Amino acid sequence: MSTTVEKRELTTIPTANVYVVDGHNPRGEIDTTSEAFDELKASVQEHGVLQPILVGPAGEDGRHPIIAGHRRHAAAVDVGLADIPAMVADLNGGGFSAAIAENLIREDMTPLQEARAIARLRELGMKQVDVAKSLGKSERWARNRQKLLDLPDGLQTLVEAGTLPLEGALHLAPIAAVSPTAAVFVAVEMIKQVETGDRVPAELTDQNQITQTLERLAFDAGLQPISTYKETGVAKLPVSAEARKELKVLHKSIPKHPEPYIKKPGFQFGPADAKKAKSAGVLLEVPVKRWGGTETLQFIADQELVFDLAKKKIPAMKRKAQESIDAYRKRRAGKEPSEAEVVKQEERDERAQKRRAAANKELSERVMALSVPKAAGVDVVRLACAVALGNEHQLQRRLEMAAAAFGKQSESGPSARQTLALLAEAKTAEACLDVFLRTVAVTQYVDVGDSYLPRLGGPRTQELNAELLLDRIAVDADLLPKGERKAAEKRLGKAQAKPKAKRASKPKAKAKAAAKAADGDARADKALAIIKAEPGIGAASLAERMGVKPNYLFRILGDLEKAGLVSKEGRKYTAVDQGSDS
Repeated sequence: MSTTVEKRELTTIPTANVYVVDGHNPRGEIDTTSEAFDELKASVQEHGVLQPILVGPAGEDGRHPIIAGHRRHAAAVDVGLADIPAMVADLNGGGFSAAIAENLIREDMTPLQEARAIARLRELGMKQVDVAKSLGKSERWARNRQKLLDLPDGLQTLVEAGTLPLEGALHLAPIAAVSPTAAVFVAVEMIKQVETGDRVPAELTDQNQITQTLERLAFDAGLQPISTYKETGVAKLPVSAEARKELKVLHKSIPKHPEPYIKKPGFQFGPADAKKAKSAGVLLEVPVKRWGGTETLQFIADQELVFDLAKKKIPAMKRKAQESIDAYRKRRAGKEPSEAEVVKQEERDERAQKRRAAANKELSERVMALSVPKAAGVDVVRLACAVALGNEHQLQRRLEMAAAAFGKQSESGPSARQTLALLAEAKTAEACLDVFLRTVAVTQYVDVGDSYLPRLGGPRTQELNAELLLDRIAVDADLLPKGERKAAEKRLGKAQAKPKAKRASKPKAKAKAAAKAADGDARADKALAIIKAEPGIGAASLAERMGVKPNYLFRILGDLEKAGLVSKEGRKYTAVDQGSDS
């Protein structure tokens, strides 16, 4: 459907013979109380209507439908103007699109006025491409304008006021589709920060900044983040006051650990909760770019569902707390594992250690054998890096410890999920190693006086900075062309030839071994002295007196027994009187 104007005729017609067609004013209702309308009336009162309005042909009753110039017509009616200049147009295909086009050419409309006008044209049967064409705009322009009508009233008001840019509103649309309250809250908070100078205006149109603000203010926005490692306290659950009160009562029913430093478990929301929220249509998923990769953040946007899920977690939290308390009391009661159990555990640990060593050796050999990385090679490098970084929980703990050591919040660096996601998305061996190095650089440090340098663990890398670490791995994995390899080896040689002042001051291996042996002898002497003072003492009681764990004493007590210094009856130890054997 298209609109063409075949001819226009300038004339003067009675103001009473012009009427407004409902819904045909692209600008919506006219605010007759505004200062701008008062100024227009004053001008019409003094000079009349200077620019003709556009009307359609007269009907059988002699009245003309107004197409463009609604404000001028309203002002003429208010001041009692008898006649009004008009262009009478003979239109083919409907006058409304011509009115919109003329208004857009004559004076800028707000984005929302444009959106409402486009929606009206669509209601009249026009296709979107034809609407855009008739207005001299692109189809994308028309599509984006229509998206504004799906936004909550709060966001529409901010766009209409000019405080929220159109692009920013469109980035908030996916959030508003799940949680209108959260979308409006984030927009208002970002606008406040721009007004106070804490943000720059460009951030209002930055999708990543919007998502990071949403993440930071999730609780205030009424959202519950999904996290596999973070626990949420009752006070930080986005639920109603009544629901929070009930959860507090339930949480108090969880038994308290005897050790004051061990706190009650908090609420943890994971993949299973996200699945339930998704099936209920209240899971908000938004992408955020960090560290060169993209991570999808998940939030539950319904406080009743958050309450139900949290309430169902209480029994499991009780069991977990009680198990920890029971294990603690068992240890305190001296119910130590039997020697056979200890031996079995040691054998299991030894077998596991051998399996890990064999797996690591195989991985190392395969990584070192790589030449130009191929698909299979990349998988091996990625797997080796993942093994070195550890699982998500271990990696998160390392990240938090590193952040705390540097006086930073854990949010300032990458999360464990982000790091492992980047590793999974890496397309080349170099990209895998880059993710690995950047993570190592904030999780493991060597104090070299003026700064902290990353450490991978081996003595040959301990003195190297981040760039040389990359050289070291690239050389070992044979990832460099011949010329570059020689240059990297030269850099490594120079770095490793530097004096190692720090290492020189450390105890040597023999000194360490001697110190360890002396420590063992000291413990044996202390244990023997206590046994002599308290004949028949058990290993658990002895360990408590010495301030060590019982399993630390089994070897010491065994050595004392072999040396004939103590005797054992059941689980009780008594010192042997050496003088009576002579």
